[in-house]
Amino acid sequence: MPDAPSSPSFGVTGTGVYEFREQGDGWRHVRHGSPDRRVPRIDAAEAAVGASPTSRPLISNGDRTVYVDPNGGDDTAAGTRSDPLATIQQAVSRVPIYLRHQYTIDLATVPETPVAYDEDVLVPAVVGTGMAGREEEAAGPGPFLNLVIRGEPGNPSAVDVGSIMFGNVLGTAAGNLYHVRISRDSPYDDEGYGLSAYGDGELKLYDIRFTDGPTNGVLIYGARTKASLVDFGEDNVAIGLKAKRHASVIMHQSQGVLESDAFRATGNSLISVVRNSQVTGSPMYNTLRGGLIFDDELDSWVGLAGNANVTSGEADQQTDSPADNSTEGSGNRSVDVYRDHPDDKSIGDIWYVDGSGEASEGFYGQVEDGPVKIG
Repeated sequence: MPDAPSSPSFGVTGTGVYEFREQGDGWRHVRHGSPDRRVPRIDAAEAAVGASPTSRPLISNGDRTVYVDPNGGDDTAAGTRSDPLATIQQAVSRVPIYLRHQYTIDLATVPETPVAYDEDVLVPAVVGTGMAGREEEAAGPGPFLNLVIRGEPGNPSAVDVGSIMFGNVLGTAAGNLYHVRISRDSPYDDEGYGLSAYGDGELKLYDIRFTDGPTNGVLIYGARTKASLVDFGEDNVAIGLKAKRHASVIMHQSQGVLESDAFRATGNSLISVVRNSQVTGSPMYNTLRGGLIFDDELDSWVGLAGNANVTSGEADQQTDSPADNSTEGSGNRSVDVYRDHPDDKSIGDIWYVDGSGEASEGFYGQVEDGPVKIG
């Protein structure tokens, strides 16, 4: 490590984690955090959202709930129920970088009182690790549910948020958003979506609604997501869900009428629509550039034969593929399952590896340079 870095600095080597401060004795070993030996805060003066510098703790030392109230809160407050913060952005800016515990941000501090957060939230990078939360019916806590942002259970329309973008929240269901309503496009990209996730390990969305403010609904960009009870409304947004750049999404029990694509998979992404999703669009399914969509109720794949545009079970082929129809029932055109990559595949073939061999589990497609993972 350098002898005289800017202060404060943070370094990781094969021998451990180190911190540098000018007033100290150079590089100092930082022990792993615990309730008895807490890891000191590291000020990141250059880290910013817009023009607001933030200071984040390095490692969590215990579970915490932070309360937010846009009407009676203050961003210099402690974040307790009696002394809440004013903005969601301030709450996420206090999330430890390495989150070993559960960090809950409560947006409905005053129960049964509708609130509106006039802000565009950018959730910073968080690494979920350790034993954090507990899913329903789970035997015990596990390495998931680290970061939870929640509105009012059973009444998502009571908590309005401008837009939310998750950026690189790593872990199994490490990022979670429950019971809120989204009201406009995020300004942090040019995609035109109210709710988005970029490069996240896994994001869990539950009981989310949309007003007619956003151009489109949910964008999952190079991330993994499970979305349940998402209500797009009736003609509120154009595209419901778009999966892009190797994204993987499970869409579960959602509803709404879309002005354009209900589901769009592009750039080798995979969408699974399962368990009575009452969503309609024009088209219903749209696959581009290697995207795949699986309809669990119809037991059908969209996109196996190339780009597809599917409305109410009718497929309009958009490429010169010789296939007559771009939806295929899994009983008629099943994806072959292998322990490892087969040697006899041609360009354009798709197969599934079950993970019992050397190759990781997932869907693969054959290109000129060899197998490429697509979901």
